[in-house]
Amino acid sequence: MIRLFGSARLDGILESLEAAFQSAEDEQGFLAALQNEATKRLVGPEDQRTRIELQVFFAEAQRVLGGESNLRFVRRAREDQAALLFLLAHRSLRPEIQLSLLLHLGLGLDLQEIASMRSEPSEKLRKDLRAACQQLKALGPSLGLPEGARLVRQLDVLLPLLYLAFDLGYSGPGPLALRNTIVVETLRLVEELSLVPGPDRPEVHALAATLYFLAARVPGRPPDVDDLLSLRHQDRARWSREWLREANRHVELSVAGDVATVFHLEAALLACQAAASSHEDTDWTRVLTLYEAMATMVWTVRTALGRAEAASYALGPEVALEELGRLGEESALEASALLHTLRARSLLQLGRVDETALAYDEAIRHAETRGERTSIEDERTEMLGARKILAEG
Repeated sequence: MIRLFGSARLDGILESLEAAFQSAEDEQGFLAALQNEATKRLVGPEDQRTRIELQVFFAEAQRVLGGESNLRFVRRAREDQAALLFLLAHRSLRPEIQLSLLLHLGLGLDLQEIASMRSEPSEKLRKDLRAACQQLKALGPSLGLPEGARLVRQLDVLLPLLYLAFDLGYSGPGPLALRNTIVVETLRLVEELSLVPGPDRPEVHALAATLYFLAARVPGRPPDVDDLLSLRHQDRARWSREWLREANRHVELSVAGDVATVFHLEAALLACQAAASSHEDTDWTRVLTLYEAMATMVWTVRTALGRAEAASYALGPEVALEELGRLGEESALEASALLHTLRARSLLQLGRVDETALAYDEAIRHAETRGERTSIEDERTEMLGARKILAEG
């Protein structure tokens, strides 16, 4: 629709989509409703050519949705979708607006769903998206796929945005069914982006590998728990073998050329974890090396805590406690349940049982979800109970 009407009509396209979202009950109904709304809002009475193009496009879309093969349409739709993603990640937009536009126009969430995930009123969200459309209209950004240096610059914005959307479904708030939808739809977008004809884009494959490795863990979630357990407590036998194969396929494709991004390092780290039969059997020396390389590119809470955990296994609990002590001074980490859990594990390795119990209590106090709290409580009981039995024996 943007290819037909131009980015200047993005606000009208948004209105058509919202009206179709509200009236449709399934995919077939959505396409029919969207065609009707777009024709009513965007096609002038004398613009017969655009009306016909719109009819042809939706007729082809309905046939593909019904299972009919149409490679020309699929290829064109894939390129249109990639062009849309680059438009939504326009550098002039604030990151939170980019994310809302991606969730709405890229992943197909309605405004109520986005508002529930992001804890903001849907009316404010609607106004923000309208303002973003007007901003893009005023700028008149070019449509189509970027090339050369421009492609690299825009991927630097788009790929982290896709990762952020995936993470919202993987570990964010909101209903589990909606979060799973975000995970699957983000995987679809990244997969489609990797298939767009053109020069090799190894960073796209690196992101795809990262997301597939993470998504493979989702089936390991216990049936009565909305949150993923920590990696240490997950049942690896329940991980998705299909998505692990896809992850490894994208790892192989990501090594083309001389590009090395943080997603390459994270994919390598996740591959290392997936290859281990258990948490304890992980190649912690390699994991530590990868975390240290990641830290030179970008600092995040996860990277800092992951490096500390790897250090405890690869270098010993004393080194880990020293690292955790420094991290505890960071305002972003002082209330981290994982930081206190890692302290408890390191203290226990040194036989400092009383301090271990206090560290577990602090971790439980800072747990953000019921699943996280239950996991820490179970670990506390297991670890301290085992130590008590050994002492009495």
